[in-house]
Amino acid sequence: TTMWVGGGRRLLLASFSGDSIIHTVELTGLRAGATELLIQKQDTEEVLVVLGRCGAFYVFAGHPARLSGEREEASPLFVCQAHNGGVTAGVTLENNLLTVGEDRRLKCWRLQVANSGVSLEQQELETSLFASKPIGVVLLKSREKIWLWLGMEDGTLVRHEVLGTDPLTLGPRLEVAT
Repeated sequence: TTMWVGGGRRLLLASFSGDSIIHTVELTGLRAGATELLIQKQDTEEVLVVLGRCGAFYVFAGHPARLSGEREEASPLFVCQAHNGGVTAGVTLENNLLTVGEDRRLKCWRLQVANSGVSLEQQELETSLFASKPIGVVLLKSREKIWLWLGMEDGTLVRHEVLGTDPLTLGPRLEVAT
């Protein structure tokens, strides 16, 4: 089991075996606190993606449970400004990173990890600006359909059906007042 704890510009990952911490990693180089930590897999490569409150993505090599030693520090391989004002939440779907931010937009990113480095490509989505700030995002699978749900600051829920993942294609937006 691995968990993360953050405060300010510090982010610690701890791996447990039963009740004991067997390994910790401090992720360094953050300009602001983290809102989410995602593990992105590509073929045999894994990276940690930290979504920052400042709107940046920080990409770190590997998976914390696979690093050796009891305590380590890791610096980002790649840093990219993703949202104006900050990232509020994110999820992974196959090779896609879906994020929402204070700029009231849903964005899709394709992360490429290769021997030569890391690159991040934004995919344009046919979604308009949200009326309220998104504060959360989840993916739900129901039989053969995948649904993307977003929670808004004003209490509204927004639902999109995921029609395809390569490239990411979303169905019409349905807003539900709560």
